[in-house]
Formats: sequence, C-alpha cells, structure tokens
Amino acid sequence: MRCNNLSTLIARDKEWKFLNFRFKSVFMVGNKRNCFFALCLFGFTTLCFNSFSQLSEKKQQKLDSILNEIAKGPSDSALAHYYNGLAGVYFKSDFDICDRYLDTAMLFADKSGNLHALAWSIRIRGDVKSYTSEEDPLKYYLSSLEISESIKNDFETFTTCNSLGIYYKQRSIYDTAILYYEKGYSIAERVGNYRAMARFIGNSANIKKRIGDYDGAVAGYLRAIHLADSIGSENSVGINLMNLGNIYTLNGNKTDAVDAFLKSKEIAIRNDNYLLLAYVLNNLGSVYVGLKDYEQAFETLSSSLEAANKIKNKRMISANNRDLGNMLFQQYKFEEALPYFQKAYDIALETKEESRIADASTFLAKCHLWLGDHNQSLKLYQSSLEIYQRIGEKEAIPSVLIGLSTALNKSGKFRDALPIATEGTKIAKEMGKIGLISDGYNQQYISRDAIGDFKNALDNHVQFKLYSDSMVNVDLLKQITTLENDFKFEQEREEQKRIQNANEAELNAQILAQKNLRNIFILGTGILIVIAFFIYRSYRVKQRANAILNAKNEEISNLSRFREAMTGMIAHDLKNPLGIILGTETEKPSTRQMARQMLGLVNNMLDVHKFETTEVVLDMTNVQFNQLIAEATEQVRPLLSEKNIDIKFELQELVEVNIDHEYMLRVFVNLFTNAIKYSPNNSTISVNAEVIGSKLQISVSDQGEGIATEDQQRIFENFGQVNPKKSGGVGSTGLGLSFCQLALRAHGSDINVDSKVGEGTSFIFSLEISGSKSEHLESRETGIFRMTDSERDMVINMIPELRAMKLHQAFAIEELLESIESSSQQVSEWTEKVISAAYANNEEHYNELLDMVDQKS
Repeated sequence: MRCNNLSTLIARDKEWKFLNFRFKSVFMVGNKRNCFFALCLFGFTTLCFNSFSQLSEKKQQKLDSILNEIAKGPSDSALAHYYNGLAGVYFKSDFDICDRYLDTAMLFADKSGNLHALAWSIRIRGDVKSYTSEEDPLKYYLSSLEISESIKNDFETFTTCNSLGIYYKQRSIYDTAILYYEKGYSIAERVGNYRAMARFIGNSANIKKRIGDYDGAVAGYLRAIHLADSIGSENSVGINLMNLGNIYTLNGNKTDAVDAFLKSKEIAIRNDNYLLLAYVLNNLGSVYVGLKDYEQAFETLSSSLEAANKIKNKRMISANNRDLGNMLFQQYKFEEALPYFQKAYDIALETKEESRIADASTFLAKCHLWLGDHNQSLKLYQSSLEIYQRIGEKEAIPSVLIGLSTALNKSGKFRDALPIATEGTKIAKEMGKIGLISDGYNQQYISRDAIGDFKNALDNHVQFKLYSDSMVNVDLLKQITTLENDFKFEQEREEQKRIQNANEAELNAQILAQKNLRNIFILGTGILIVIAFFIYRSYRVKQRANAILNAKNEEISNLSRFREAMTGMIAHDLKNPLGIILGTETEKPSTRQMARQMLGLVNNMLDVHKFETTEVVLDMTNVQFNQLIAEATEQVRPLLSEKNIDIKFELQELVEVNIDHEYMLRVFVNLFTNAIKYSPNNSTISVNAEVIGSKLQISVSDQGEGIATEDQQRIFENFGQVNPKKSGGVGSTGLGLSFCQLALRAHGSDINVDSKVGEGTSFIFSLEISGSKSEHLESRETGIFRMTDSERDMVINMIPELRAMKLHQAFAIEELLESIESSSQQVSEWTEKVISAAYANNEEHYNELLDMVDQKS
C-alpha cells in the first residue's frame, strides 16, 4: 500500500513508533537470548512496517548492518550505530525523537571511542539545528568534518561537505558553498557514490538559479535527475524535479512547472518525505496563486504548512505564511494578508537567513504600502534593498527599487523617488523584465509630473504606455484609434463649452459695462474704473481660453505621434518573425498562407505610411501582364480553394506593362483577397484587360453583395471600413485598398470603384504598356541604381556576405544593411529594396539588386 495524503503519512509514522518501541524494550534486557529474540522481533516488525510503507534502500541496508553487528553481542559501539540509525529514521518526521536518539548515540559513541559514530551523531545534530533554527549549526558541521577527515571516512566527509554547502548557500555566501560542493563531489566521484554525486550537482544548480543562471540551473537539474534515476534514488529525483519546476515557473512555463511539481509530490508521499512534501506543495501552491486558482492554492499551501509544522521546519512555515498572505494580497484583501506577511517576516528573522528576511520584508512592505502606512513601507523596502545589495542577489533588486520609489512617491518625496525609479528601470531593462520596466517608467512619470518636469514626464508616460501595450495587435490598434477619436471629440466639445463660457462672461461684462455707462452722470469717475476692470477681466478670460486651446491641440498632436510610433513598433515586431516563417520549410501550406497574409498586412501598414510621408521611387521594369496575374493568383490559391472560387482572366494578346513588379503584385493580391472575402462560395472573380492606345485598361470584378454608394469613397481611407452586414458579413481593416490607391497613383494611374448593392463590385484602373511610357514615368530611373564610385564602395564589400545569407535571415540582412552610414539617397533606396526583397522571400529580385551594384555608373 502507498499513502496518498498527509493524514495517512502521520498515522503511519505513529505505527512505526509503536513497533520500534516494542523492539527497543525487548532489546534493552541485554542478554544474548533476548538479543536473538529482539532480532527476530525486529525482522517481524520491519515486515509489518513495510506492509504500510517502504523504508528507503539506504536506511534499510544501514539498519540491517547494525543488526548484524548487534547479533554478535550488544557492544557500546553497535549501540551507538543503532541509535544513530534510529535518529536518521526520525530526522525528517519528528525532530524531538531524533534529538533524544542522538543524545543516546553520542553517549555510547563516546564510551566506546567510536569516532565514526561520533562524527555521524554530530553531523545529524547540526542538521537538526539547521532545520529547527534553534542554534547556529556551523560548529557541529566543522567538528564532524574534522573528525571524519582525521579517520579518513569518505562517506561522512562528503556528507558533511554537503551540509556545509547548504549552510553557506542559505546565508547567500555562494563562493564558499560552491567550494564545499566541489570538494564533496570530488570525493563522491572518487569512491563511485553516484547518489551523492547527484546531490552535489543538484545543489550547485540551486546556486546557479539564485544568481540568475537559469540555463545552467536547468542543465544541472536534468543531469542530477538522470544520475539519480539510474541508481533508483527516488528522493534525489523528487528534489531535483521540484527545483526544475521552480526554474520553469521563473521562465513562465507554468504547465511544465505543475507537471514537475506533481511528479515530485508523488515521490515525496511514496517515500514518507515530509520535508520534500512541504517544499513541493509550497512551490505548487505559488503556481496556483499565479494562475489565480485561489481555492486550489489555499488547499495546497495549507497542506504544505501542515507538513512544515509536523517537522517544525521554520523556513517552510515562514514561506507558507508568506505565500498565503500573497494569495490574499492578490485578491485585494490587504488587511487579511498583513498578519500572514508579519508572521512570515518574524519567523524569517529567527532563521537568520538574509535572503529569506529580505524576501519576507519585501512582501510586508508592499502590503503596508497598499494599506497606506507609507513610512513603515519605506523602512521595510530600504531594509530589503540593503540586504539584497549586500548578498549580491540581483534578481530581486529592480522590484525592490521600484517598490521603494512607489512608497516615496506616495509619501510626497518625489525628488527622492526619481533617481531610485530610474535606477530600477535601468536594471529591469538589462534583465528584460517588461512588467517592471513599465512600472518603473510610470513611477518616473509620477515623480517628474509632480516636480514640474513636464517634458520628460511626457516621455516617461509614452514609454510606460509602449511597454504596457507592447503586445498590442492590429485589432487593439483599431480600438486605440477609435478611443483616440472619441477622446478628440470629447476634448473638442469641452473646448467649445469653455469658449462659450468665456464668450458669455465677456458678453455679461459688456452688458454690465453698458449699464454703468447709462449711469455715468451719476457715478462719474467710479464707473470708469469699473469699466476698465471688466475690460481687463474679459481680456484675461480670452487669454486663459486660448492657453487651454493651445494645450489641448498639443495633447492631440502628441496622441497622433504616439499612435504612429506604436503602429511602426507593432509592424516591425511582426515583420521579422513572419519573414522567418515564410523562409522555413513546412508541410502546412495553411501556415505559410496565414503568415503571407499577415506579412501583407504589415507591409501595407508600413508602405501606406511611406507613401504618405515620403516620395517613393519605383523600381520600374517590363513585365508580362498574364504572368503577373498568374503570380497573384498563386499567392491566394489556398483562399480560393477554401471557398471554391475561380479567377477568370481574359486578354487576347500578350502584353508587357512597365511597372514596379513587387508593388503591383501586391496590388493584385490585395484586390483578389478583398474579392474572395466578399464573394459567395462557388462564384467567379473576373479579370478583364483591354488595350486602349498606350494603356492597358483593367478591371477586377466579384459577385459579392456590393458596396452602397455612400460607402464607396470611405473604403480607400486608412482603417476605413464598410458595415460588415452590408458587405457579406465580413469586416476589413481598409489598409489593403489604401495601399492599392497610393501604389497606382505612384504609377501615374488611379483606381475607381463601380458597385451596386446585390450586383457585385468592380475595381477599374489602367497601366502603361511597355514602349510607350508616359512623361510622368519617363523621368524615373529603372533597372540600375546610378551610384557614384564612393557610394558603390560603401556597399561593394558587403555583397559576398549578403549573397551567403539565406532569405529567411531577413532580420540579420536588415541589421547588416542598417550599419551603412550614408546620407546618399541612392544608397538608401538600394538598401530599402534589398530588405523588402528579403522579407518578401523574392530570391530572384534579391539577386538582381545585388548584381546591380557590380554595374559601374
């Protein structure tokens, strides 16, 4: 049978105590006959005990060897080993009983002169003091190590080295801890003790986790798990699984973290390991708190606290009180959380472990801050910061700095808060902690706004918003646009109301002045003074109204610049991974198609902005029109198949058009995609082309629901959308048609729409046929970039490296080309075309652009 819960573990521990007491009472009679009987009884009681719970292999072998020695005669040396063995059995389940057995073992060891047993007793006594925090265990460990080394007892030496490593790790003296772990590992490796080797590897990984080396910690835990599993050491596997789960939690991989914790929990229950059970339940409960599953978190943390109280482990009692308080804190139950945080802090002070004291102090400071006790919060944050800086635990420093700046801002000490918030933000940036960066900029904004540094306050606020919304997608961008429009409307309405009030005040002043003028003969000079006063007041009202209006105009302008900055950030963040996806081999065409669609949307966003703000130079070339239509059709093939739609193309002769191939290909892909969205299943999209003079007249028509007359102009606006109910139930961002209009205008053409509701929609435009370019296009350079020798020298050395790169490395290509420092328009246009070809995965055009550099101007 195997136990499944904590109450079962406790009951079975009592059964073991009872059986052991029966053996002990018989054994103490002291003669050989009763000793033999005691041996038989011990065998029987061990079998009974094993029917309830399995002793670990190590403990079973140790007790068996002791019994073999006792069977030869109840010597003092054998009794010392026996009581040490019993102390080891009770070490993790009842420290009081363990302590009593150690007293007896040390008496027999001292009486018999058995230094091995004495070193063993002293080392276990040190472990008991360490876990109960009743006394500093260092003197016990050093004494045990000295005795073990003097008698060359390798097992006791490396075991004590492990205890010393843990001792110094708990006090954040990491260099000394690593020295003892390395010393213990070398001895364990020399004697071939794989169980101890796994323990030292795992403990070294614990230190790497504390100093932020997560990759090194994961590698260490996995190595320790593999080694422990190969020798069947379940407890070692369980401990390292728990630590691995902690790393997954820190990396945000909570699914793998819960899986590791649950496996570790099963091992702890199966092996009656209360200490491991308390730790793993505490860590699992913290994950549930992070997932906001508060019911499961409370149950798990309460079980951990029960296990910790069972073995009187003050560290775990403190940790569980802290985490229970944190669970209540996250539910905004600050007054209920405070006693838990206070108890965790008080117990941490008893353990004298600085990292735990600082951790508990930070949580307590945060709770006092929310309860409005800013002075107490300041003291606790400052205490935490001093400890973390002293022990070199960098991971928590940015959080404490930003918390301290928050407390200072709440206390009105804005100038003191500003440098602390700035330092916390800087460290958070170095660590890549987005949430803390956002909080840091917010506290800087609050400080600067309060001290009147409005310009930098605005910059801090923009950074705060950027980091808060760094994962904004296109849908959220549209929501922001809508909110901005609503905001502008509200501001304009408020402004009109203020101006109206100012005008009313001015009118009232004039009326009053006129009344006073009618009584001028009565009031005389006094009336003149009153008139002058009201004229001055009217002037001041106008001044204030104008100042408010100017401030609001500036605010609206800042909002517009903020949206543009956010749009560019989102587009560039999406463009790089999409280019990599399109350059990667995959068996899922749907994945590539979705990535291509998303990349098209991103390019639309960037190019619409480019067309509106700069003069775009086209890369004109002669292209067969039917080949252009075939390429565009192939790009939208999955969308056509999904709705069983055909594209019908009619052109009586082969015609070449003079165009920028990439831009015009995207024009047709956007038009086809738009037509597919709004067309019913099993319908046809028609592409008609007719040569009229020097132009090719083109129309793209669908059989959809059509567009109402009042909506036809709006579809070409940025983010302009028609009502989905009027357009086949499908919404659109409007960026695709905006791009089409701007790209065609750059080609000297325009696009018109012909549509009636219920009869479909046609988009009509024209392109210049090759050999008869218009005056508008004749002035443009095509095919070759005319660079000077100095301009060509800037880029020629990069050509071999660019040829060696793959197109899915578009991000690396862009970084390489951005390293060119040149004010030349020709160089800038060439680099922009190369980057665009890489992101579009157009290898032919990419190589053509590289070849162009080799042509001398």
